[in-house]
Amino acid sequence: MDNTELFHLLTDDWDDDEGQLVRTSPWTRDYLTHLTSLTLDELEREPTTLHDNQKKIKQEAQQLAFTEYPTFLHAQACRREMDAMLTEVDGHLSGVLDTLPQLEQAWDQFQQQSETLVKERAKVTSVLDYQNVLVDVLELPQLMDTCVWNGYYTEAMDLAAHVRRLRLRYPLAVMDSIQHQIQASSDVMLGQFIAHLRSPIKLAAAMNVIGYLRRMDAFSNDDLRIVFLRCRHDFVDTRIDKLKKDRHDRAIPAFDYLKRYIDILREHIFEVATQYMSIFSTKENDTLLTDYLTHLIADMQRVLTEELATMDDTSELASLLTQLQYCGLSLGRVGLDFRLLFVRAFEQAVQPLVLRLMDRALAALQDTLHPIIKHTTQPSNWLTFTASMASSIQHDAPASPSPSSPAAARLYQPPLLLIDYPCLATFTNGILTALNALRLVPALHLAKATRDHLHACLIKAANTLKTYADAARTQFPDEEDLVASFITTYARSCAPYLHRCLVEGIYKMPIAHPSPLKTEIDALLNDYLALAAAIHEQATAAAAITSEAATPVDEPTTTTATTTNGIDGTKEEKNEENAHATPVNGTADEPVGANNDQGDEAAQSHEQQTTVAMPTPPESQQAKTEHATTAHSQQEIRDDTNSDFPPPTEELANKPIDAPDVASLSIE
Repeated sequence: MDNTELFHLLTDDWDDDEGQLVRTSPWTRDYLTHLTSLTLDELEREPTTLHDNQKKIKQEAQQLAFTEYPTFLHAQACRREMDAMLTEVDGHLSGVLDTLPQLEQAWDQFQQQSETLVKERAKVTSVLDYQNVLVDVLELPQLMDTCVWNGYYTEAMDLAAHVRRLRLRYPLAVMDSIQHQIQASSDVMLGQFIAHLRSPIKLAAAMNVIGYLRRMDAFSNDDLRIVFLRCRHDFVDTRIDKLKKDRHDRAIPAFDYLKRYIDILREHIFEVATQYMSIFSTKENDTLLTDYLTHLIADMQRVLTEELATMDDTSELASLLTQLQYCGLSLGRVGLDFRLLFVRAFEQAVQPLVLRLMDRALAALQDTLHPIIKHTTQPSNWLTFTASMASSIQHDAPASPSPSSPAAARLYQPPLLLIDYPCLATFTNGILTALNALRLVPALHLAKATRDHLHACLIKAANTLKTYADAARTQFPDEEDLVASFITTYARSCAPYLHRCLVEGIYKMPIAHPSPLKTEIDALLNDYLALAAAIHEQATAAAAITSEAATPVDEPTTTTATTTNGIDGTKEEKNEENAHATPVNGTADEPVGANNDQGDEAAQSHEQQTTVAMPTPPESQQAKTEHATTAHSQQEIRDDTNSDFPPPTEELANKPIDAPDVASLSIE
C-alpha cells in the first residue's frame, strides 16, 4: 500500500476543514513518508518523542513570549495601524478602479500611435542603414541610359536582367517605376540594334547585333530572320533611292545608272547571303533567304528590262552583260548563279537596236534613190564615185577595231569595188554599223531574226535598185552597161559580203548552197546579171587581145597595182607577173577607201589598170569607165558559200563579249 492510499485511509474520518488543511499542508506527506520509513521499535517510540518535542516547543514559546513581550506589543500596534492604512488604501483603490477604464482607453490610443511611430522609425532606420544600396538601385535607370548611349550593350542587358530579378523579389511601387524606366531604355537599345542592321555592317558586327537581339528575347527565331532581311533590304533601298535621286539631279545616263545599280545589288546580295548563312542555322524548310534573293533578282530583271529599252549602244549593252556575268559567277559561290536569267532581256534590247540600224541604212539608200528614180537622173551623173563624194562615205563609215589576224582582216574587209558606187558604199557602211553592234552581243537566238531581217533589207534594196535600173535602161540605153555593172556589183559583191559577215563572221554558221538570198536576188535581177555577163565576156576577149598585142613573147610584163588598205591607211604594192592572168581590179576582201586621198588613189589606180587591161573601143571615156567597172565587178564576184568556221552550238555563250573573231566589218 503506498503513502497516498494510507493518507486517504487516515483522513477519511476527519472533518472537511481538518482534512483539507492536512491534505494541503506540505509537511503532511513528508511526515507520512518519514513514518513509513521507521522500524517498529521506532514507531513505538514515536509518540513519546513527539510528546517530548511538543513540551520543548511549548517551553520555548513561553520563554520567547516573556523575553519578546515589547516586540509583541509593537507588532500589535503595527497591526492596528496597518488595518487603518488598508482601510484608507481600500478607499483610494475604489477611486483607482473608477479611473481605470479611462486609463485603459488612453493607453490603447497611445499604443496605436506608438506603433505607427515605431513603424515609421523602423522604416527610416532601415532606409538609413541601406542608404547606399537604395541610391544604387535608384540610379539604375540613369546607368542603363549611359550604357545604351555609349554602346555598352552587354552591361545594359545585365542591368535589365538584374532589375527584373529585383522586381520579382521586391514587388514594390518604386521597383515598378524603375522597371518602366529600364524598359524605355531597352526600347531605345532595340531601336539602335535595328538601326545598326539598316546601316553598312560587317559580319562580326551583325553576329553581335543578332546575339544581343536574341538575348533581349524581343523576337522569336523566325521573326528574327525576317527582321534581319527586312533591315538589310531597307539599307539597299536607301542606297538605290540615293542612286535614283543622283540620276534625277545629275541626269546620269542609263548605262552608268545600271552599272552602279548592279554593283549595289551584287554587293548587297553577296553580303546578305553570307551573313544570313553564317548567323542563322540552316533548316531544310527554311526558304526565307531563297525567297528574298529571288525577289531581288526579279527586281533587277524588271529594272534592267525597263532601262535596257532606252539604250541604243550595244557596246554599253555588252559591258553591262559582262558585268552581270561576272556578278552571277561571283554569286554562284552562295548558290545564286543567275547568269542565264538575263540573256532574254539583252536579246530583247539588242534585236530592235540592230534591226533599227539596218532599217536606217535601207531608208538612207531609199531616200537617196527616190529623187533619182523620180527624175530618172542619168547614171553617169551620179552613179560612179567622185572626189566630192568621198567625204560622205568617210562620214558614214563606222569605227572598227583592229584585225586580230591578217587572214581575218582580208576575209571580212569590204570589197574595194564598192568605192566606185557611193550609194552602195554608204548602204554597206550602214549595215556594217548594225553588224558591228550585233557582234558585241551575238545572241544565238537572234541569228534567225537578224538574218531574215537582213535578207528582207537586201531584197528591198534590190527592188529599189531594179526600179531605178528599169527606168534608166529605158531612158538611157547607151548607159545600160554602167547600170548592169552597178546592179551586178550589188548582187555579186555587196549583198553576199553582208550576208557572209552576218552568217559566217558573227555566228560561225555555214552558208547554204545555194543560199536563198542569192537565189532570190538572182531571180529578181536576172536580166541585168545576164547583160553584165555578156559585157564581161566581151571585156575579157578585148583584154586578151590587147595583152597579146602589147606583150613580147620572150619577156613577161609586170603590172604594179597600188591599193589602199582600209584598216591602217597604208598602201600595198602588188606585182603581177602576167597581166592577162591576173584580175585588173583589187581583191574583194579589201575595204573601200577611208578618205578622199585614198579614194582618189584607188580610183586612179583602177583607171590605170583598166587602160592596161582593156582596149579602147570607139566610145566615150565614160563608156571606157563603164566597161572597166563591169570587168572589175565581174572579177570581184566570188563564191560566198565557203566557210571555215565550225557550226554554232545550241546555247548562247556565257561570255557574249567572246564573239567570233571578226577583224573588221566596216568601211573606213
